[in-house]
Amino acid sequence: MVILKKVMLDNENSQFITTSIDNNFHISNKKILAGDWCFDNEKNNKSDLLSCPWESNKNLSKDYFLSQNILDNYAKKLSRYLNNFHNKNFPDRYWNILTLPWLVYYIPSELYRWRLVEKALEKDSNLIFSDIKIDKTEIPSYTVDYYNLLSSDQFFNYQIFKKILIFLTNNGKKINFISKEINQNKFKAKNYNKKKPKPKKKFLPYAIDYLSSFFSKFNNIFIDRRTFKFKNYVRISLKLFQFPSFYYYKFNYRFDHINLSHVKIDREKRNKINFSDREDDLFLKYLNENIKYDIPKCFLEAYDLINQESHKIKLKPKIILSAVLHYHNEVFKFWLARNVIKNKTKFFSSSHGGGNQLKYCPDLQLDNTIVDKKFTWTLPVKDKDIQLPPGKLINFKSSRSDKKFLIYLEKNITLFPAKIGTGQNHYLRLNLDNAINLKKLLNKEIYKNFFYLPSGEHDVKMQETIRNTIEEKFVNKKNVFNKYIDKSKLVICPYMETAFLESIITGPTVLINDFEKAPLQGNVKSLQEDLVKNKIVFKNIEDATAHINENWHQIDKWWLSNEVQNTIYKFKKNFCNLQDDPINKWTKIFNKHLI
Repeated sequence: MVILKKVMLDNENSQFITTSIDNNFHISNKKILAGDWCFDNEKNNKSDLLSCPWESNKNLSKDYFLSQNILDNYAKKLSRYLNNFHNKNFPDRYWNILTLPWLVYYIPSELYRWRLVEKALEKDSNLIFSDIKIDKTEIPSYTVDYYNLLSSDQFFNYQIFKKILIFLTNNGKKINFISKEINQNKFKAKNYNKKKPKPKKKFLPYAIDYLSSFFSKFNNIFIDRRTFKFKNYVRISLKLFQFPSFYYYKFNYRFDHINLSHVKIDREKRNKINFSDREDDLFLKYLNENIKYDIPKCFLEAYDLINQESHKIKLKPKIILSAVLHYHNEVFKFWLARNVIKNKTKFFSSSHGGGNQLKYCPDLQLDNTIVDKKFTWTLPVKDKDIQLPPGKLINFKSSRSDKKFLIYLEKNITLFPAKIGTGQNHYLRLNLDNAINLKKLLNKEIYKNFFYLPSGEHDVKMQETIRNTIEEKFVNKKNVFNKYIDKSKLVICPYMETAFLESIITGPTVLINDFEKAPLQGNVKSLQEDLVKNKIVFKNIEDATAHINENWHQIDKWWLSNEVQNTIYKFKKNFCNLQDDPINKWTKIFNKHLI
């Protein structure tokens, strides 16, 4: 039962603002704001803004491994709950394949917001909060729905903060809830993060799907086609003596996800089934009370609908390889889980990007819980790891032909933090501040050749601000990195993931990164020191800009020096080993496990 305790209101108490929604109400002159997302524009006073809970490596490391432990624990709890809900007796692995990609978002994001509330209560133990009545709250149907709402929706995040505050009030904290009303429809009309319309099916790709399904139905190995580039995927398939399968609509969540808006939440049934035993830890107690109401519909009320859809897929391979499909595609996950448990199919995953080189990888290493083998770009860390040539980078052009541009690759930063690891530097203004400093500090001659390449996942409103700030330097197109990299004299990358690896193997690249906050995995302290010493990695954009100004006219002298090339060689060997004869290495590993 929810009980809101009324507390004596004091003019000296601080109003805790969690989103731009409750920032519409002025209750107290003293304010504590949860994050940059609370502001509608850049002119607001940010003196009362809470710092990121994971700003220090100590706090990030503690909560990263705490999240992993909670993930392991709650994966078992959720499996028991789902078996009881559906009257099934599936092993944990079945449910883990379905639900872990959602839990990887859910647990760290709830913990992040919990830590922000803790920080606010440290500043003022008697907070004031605007208790806004929300007429309609979106209930996630799928994992990807949950992620989209979590990363960009003001109302969804307001409700998360409100749940935490209600729970803490019912457990002894002094929080004064002041009732407020808002025109929800009017507010949503101002939303900058509108969902894109669902693309319509076209006849030709649909026909390709049909033919592909027919000719590949006897394939021993199902390969997620996004593991490799098109030509390499075809070559590997033919070497395996099987027809390459091209599913443009099947196993594509933008198309095959059933509309579940008509499926109602059964709160009574969700509540009736006990989720877990009592917990002494307050955060775990909060999770136990709330998680059963937060689970996406596809795992509960819509389970039978998705399961029926997955049964339409008649493929029964001996091996299934997934790079990205097992994260967001529910139909694929249901099909995968059934094959793994019922048909004893081997499940392999492949790194789809360079995030696995990070010590605090955003996926919490979930693959190691559900796969038989994991093909990584990096040196093996876990028993299931096998380092193979990066699928996406086979035959990747390793040089640049027309070196003239300086390009900056925008870091993906969503409006609200939605992942751990990438969230340790969750500073919404990071790209804007970097763009401003480059405009101010670069030599004018160099700035003429500068271009800013936007990412595909960033707060739309912030991108608009950046575009207005640097004007024609902002390339107003998406997915143009491959077009510009060949013409780049030097690439600036503010994040240490896939694009950085793609850039560093082709030519001059600098990375903006603080290894104290975002270290590499493994025993690579000396390598990190060499990357900084040889001016490949800089802690801030100011130092990187000074290096660019000094070396622009002799970039190759710096880049091709023995010290720099030796450091890059060691880095690639650890985290992006291209290797010789990559096609045969992949086909050999498949054939080995078919036996």
